[in-house]
Amino acid sequence: MINLKESEQKIVEKDGPEEYSETAETDAAGGNRTIGETKVEKNTIYTADDRGQNVPYVVMTIAPTVEGVVVIAQGAGQQSVQENIIEAIQVLFDIDANKIKIVKMKNNQ
Repeated sequence: MINLKESEQKIVEKDGPEEYSETAETDAAGGNRTIGETKVEKNTIYTADDRGQNVPYVVMTIAPTVEGVVVIAQGAGQQSVQENIIEAIQVLFDIDANKIKIVKMKNNQ
């Protein structure tokens, strides 16, 4: 079993105009003031899928973060097997050993 922190995230392409304006003012007493204003309009870019429907254009998909893993295995009673399983999971999911639990499968004979 794998416990995920969140689901995958899809980053969609956006397009639109960006405007920046700056106004400098001087008052009668000689004080200066500068005012900056930014205006951004972003619209999602769409593309057609295989069925001809408009769908957002995805530029990146971020995989979910793995919080923990539980493995039930027949050979998990042996320390060397547990260590190999833990090492493999650490490499695959980039998580610490304390977030991995290996349990020996019960034999139903």
